[in-house]
Amino acid sequence: MRTWLFRMVLEDEKRQKSAFKLLGQIEKWRLDHGRPTGEPRHPDLTSGQPWPPKEPAGRFLYFGYGSNMLDERLFARNPSARVHRTGHVSHRRLTFSKTSDDGSGKCDMEITGDPRDRVEGVLFWIDRAEKRALDEAEALGHGYDERTVDVITEVGTEQALAYVASAGATDPA
Repeated sequence: MRTWLFRMVLEDEKRQKSAFKLLGQIEKWRLDHGRPTGEPRHPDLTSGQPWPPKEPAGRFLYFGYGSNMLDERLFARNPSARVHRTGHVSHRRLTFSKTSDDGSGKCDMEITGDPRDRVEGVLFWIDRAEKRALDEAEALGHGYDERTVDVITEVGTEQALAYVASAGATDPA
């Protein structure tokens, strides 16, 4: 099945996005539940190539947490987004104390300094041309700031862009 989906990613423009999404979900399940010892991660088992594939220049790595882990939500505003892998940011905790105009609590990755704290999330590759749309959707400059965070994954630490609440934009109550 993985080989068939991989061929769709490479050869079927109409189904490419769906096939890539399914491969990402299968890889997540394999990471969560284990994969057969010695089996390559690449969907084309005989290829000998790394998986996930290296992304081309002109893309950036984004760490989505909270509701931004939902790839459907991200794909709606950033259609180039591709799931890279899951990971977490340590020394932070997920909070819903970011104030908003509608009175609801928005999500934040609050710094705690405690190595036991962590925020789970998903790494996505996104075309640089879509950065402005992401900035607008994430309210950059209107309660959220952009930060580079170290994301710990199953293969090591990767740096990614994330949006965190601006100083003074949270209500600890």
